[in-house]
Amino acid sequence: LQQLTKLQEEARRLRTEAREAKEQRDSAVAAQKELEAKVEDLQRGQEAQRLAGMDKKNAELHKQIEAVESKNADLNDENHDLRKYIDRLLVQLLELDVTAIERAAID
Repeated sequence: LQQLTKLQEEARRLRTEAREAKEQRDSAVAAQKELEAKVEDLQRGQEAQRLAGMDKKNAELHKQIEAVESKNADLNDENHDLRKYIDRLLVQLLELDVTAIERAAID
C-alpha cells in the first residue's frame, strides 16, 4: 500500500512536471512567434525605407531630367533663331553678289 502511494505521488509529480514543461514549451513557441512577427515588421519597415529612398532619388532624377529637357528646348529655340539669322545673312550675301555682278556688268 505504501508503494502504491509512492507510485501515485510519483505519477502526480511527473504529471505536474509534464504540465509545466508543456506550459514552458507553449510559452517558448508564443515568444518565438512574437519574435518572428517583430522581425517581419522590421523587414517591412526596412523595405518601406528602401522604397522611400528610391522614390526620393527617383523624384530628384525626374527634376534633373525636366531641367535638362527645358535647357534642351531653350537650345533648340536658340538654334532655330540662329538658323533663321544665318538664312537672312545668306540672302543678303547673295543680294550683294548679285549687286556686285550687276555693277561689274555695267562697268
